[in-house]
Amino acid sequence: MRLTLDDVAREARSRLDPALWDFFEGGAGEERTLRANVEAFDRLWLLPRVLSGVTCPETATTILGRRWDAPVGIAPVAYQTLAHPLGELATVQGAAAAAVLPVVISTFAGRDLDELAAARGGPLWLQVYCLRDRSMTRGLIERAQQAGFEALVLTVDAPHLGRGCVTCATTSGFRRTSFRRTLPGTTSRCRRHMPGRSSLRASTGR
Repeated sequence: MRLTLDDVAREARSRLDPALWDFFEGGAGEERTLRANVEAFDRLWLLPRVLSGVTCPETATTILGRRWDAPVGIAPVAYQTLAHPLGELATVQGAAAAAVLPVVISTFAGRDLDELAAARGGPLWLQVYCLRDRSMTRGLIERAQQAGFEALVLTVDAPHLGRGCVTCATTSGFRRTSFRRTLPGTTSRCRRHMPGRSSLRASTGR
């Protein structure tokens, strides 16, 4: 029985290739920012309100003119089709079945924007980088707008990609190496066996 996020993470780790698990779970460099983020969330506490006379708590709110079932959204994760053929489509479908919440789709999604829009139960937003090729950025945004995406989530703090590391087994134990060196061609190889297309490629033709 899965009761906590740690339970879900343990099950995911048991099902994924170790290098893919490290790609999704790990951070860049020495992972100091990753650890700091986890510690920051651990310091957050829910403040209960008792004896307030509320028999049916209301979690809904209105943001950007849309009513959400709760003041939270689903953050973007790239290359979800590496974990499952449905990838972002399963995320959108699951969110639609659970509640009306915004789902943020990564620029590097493995599914087409149109099929995600067709499956949505709430607002879809597009996470986007300001790429050096401005025409590519513009094409992706226009494609998302045509599909019915309602907002952009602009990533501005990634002028350089962090050096991600994964743990690979060797005959002498474990060593750290870059994800690309560990799994040469993994992304393209997985995409060939999975339905759907990269949203970036589908939108720009590149």
